[in-house]
Amino acid sequence: MRGRDGSGTRRWIGAAWLALVLAPAPALAGDGFEKFGDVMRYALPAAALGVTAAKRDGEGAAMFAATAVPTLALAYGLKAAVHEQRPDHSGDDSFPSGHTAWAFLGASYLHYRYGWKYGLPSYALGSLVAASRVEADKHFVHDVLASIVIANVSAYFLTDPHDDRVFLFPYCDSRKRSFGVIASFRF
Repeated sequence: MRGRDGSGTRRWIGAAWLALVLAPAPALAGDGFEKFGDVMRYALPAAALGVTAAKRDGEGAAMFAATAVPTLALAYGLKAAVHEQRPDHSGDDSFPSGHTAWAFLGASYLHYRYGWKYGLPSYALGSLVAASRVEADKHFVHDVLASIVIANVSAYFLTDPHDDRVFLFPYCDSRKRSFGVIASFRF
């Protein structure tokens, strides 16, 4: 039951973030960084759905599904079509990274739906997933970058802000070899 001050919602959000942070703990104890990426690829989308449920945001749930379909379809479709050899030579499905697509599906949705307070920590965790794939020699850097772009573009076009007072949008200009963040604030 939610109190007048919204403490019930804060408890749900806190519980979702706690689950997100604690989920990889057993994985880190045994198999290291690669196992962390294996767990977090699903923990980030699960956390996104948990936050959406805690906020009782049915419209957001539909946007999550609308973002998931093209993100995962494009990522796995490209895997089937491109046939790039993995760095460890374990297969020819390196491009793009499925782990990173899953992780950034959750992170990008959280950012575009609920803002930078959810987006920045989620992007940090998603970046660790991407790094774990490169570190494990399962993917090249361009494989994980492609998945990040796919997830971000899908979320950008298919997710509306729940609260649009603060909006951050990452950008990259390959011709000028620059990148950064565009910020918009409403008061």
